[in-house]
Amino acid sequence: MRAGVAYHGFKQDGASYFYDGNVNGTTAVTRGTPVAGITTVFKNSLGSWLVGDFDKAFAKYNEYHRLEATPGGRGGMIQDIEQVFTTTEKTKSAYAQLDWNGQLFGMTARGNVGVRGYDTDVRSIGWIQGDNYAYLGTADVKGQYSGVLPAMNAVLELTPEVLLRFAASQNLNRPDMGSLAAQGSASQDEAGGKITASRGNPNLKPYKDNTLDAAVEYYFGKAGLLSASVYKKWITNFIGSQTAENISFADAGVPPSVLTGATPSTIIDEFSTPINVAGTNTVTGAELAAQSQFSFLPAPFDHLGAVAEFQLCRCRREDHWHLEDELQRDALL
Repeated sequence: MRAGVAYHGFKQDGASYFYDGNVNGTTAVTRGTPVAGITTVFKNSLGSWLVGDFDKAFAKYNEYHRLEATPGGRGGMIQDIEQVFTTTEKTKSAYAQLDWNGQLFGMTARGNVGVRGYDTDVRSIGWIQGDNYAYLGTADVKGQYSGVLPAMNAVLELTPEVLLRFAASQNLNRPDMGSLAAQGSASQDEAGGKITASRGNPNLKPYKDNTLDAAVEYYFGKAGLLSASVYKKWITNFIGSQTAENISFADAGVPPSVLTGATPSTIIDEFSTPINVAGTNTVTGAELAAQSQFSFLPAPFDHLGAVAEFQLCRCRREDHWHLEDELQRDALL
C-alpha cells in the first residue's frame, strides 16, 4: 500500500523536461517531453525552482485523482503525483451553560458552568499498492468516538482591583488528518532483505486533558496587570508515533500482498504507526505575568508599553502500553 510520486521534473541544457514511465497504464510520457504549460518558475535570491500545476498536468496527460483500479482491472499500473487518500470527519455537538453573578462573604462572585457533548465519525479511504505501484485494492476504514466535556470558570473580586480566578475543564485535542489516513507503505531492501512498513490509524482517539487553573490578578492604571497562576493538566490518550521491530504482517495490520512472496506470518523488521499511548501524562506549572503602559512618559512615548512573562513547568509521563495490545490484531487494512 504505497502512494508514490510518479512524476519527476528536471533541467538539462537550460531546458525543463518531464518524464514518467507509465501513465494510466497505457500512455508513456518519454524523457525530453517539455513541461511548458504545466509549470511555473519560482525565483528568489537563492535560485529558481520549477513548480508544477497539478490541474494543468492532469489535463495535458489525461490523468486524474482516483481510488479505483485502472480500466484494465486488478493489478494495473496506477499512479498519481500525490499521496492518495481521503479522510472525512463529521461531528455533532451540543452544549448547555449556566452563568451566575452574586455575593459571597460580601464580595462579588461570578462565573459559569457548562457541559458540551460530541459525537464524531471518521472515515478514511486509501490505496493498497504493492511493488512497482501495482494496485491491490482500496482500504475503507471507519472510526467513531463520543463523550462529554464539562467546564467551570469562577471569579471572586476581593477588591475592584484584585481578582481570584479558578477554572476546571476537560478539553479535547483531535488527531491530524495525516495520522488518520488509511494509507501507508511497505518496502524491502534488495541488498539485505530488510522489510520496513508504516501506516496511518483511522481508529485513533483524540487525547484529552483534565485541567485545574488558579490565579490571582491585580489591575492598576488603564492597562496595568500583575498576575500569578498555577495549573495542572492530566493528559490521557496521548498520540505518539511508535516503532516496533520484528512484528508480523498479520499483527501490523498490513496486507502481505504489498510485497511479493510475503505471507501473514512474514516478519517486518521495522514497523511504525501512530497510536494512543496508554497511561497519563501530567504537566504542572506556574506563571508570572506583568503588563503596563508607559503613560507617565512624555508624548509620544506615553503610548508605549511592555509585557513580560515567566513560566515554569514540569512534565511527567507514565507509560504502560504494549504494541501488541495497541494494534489489536483486527487490523486497519
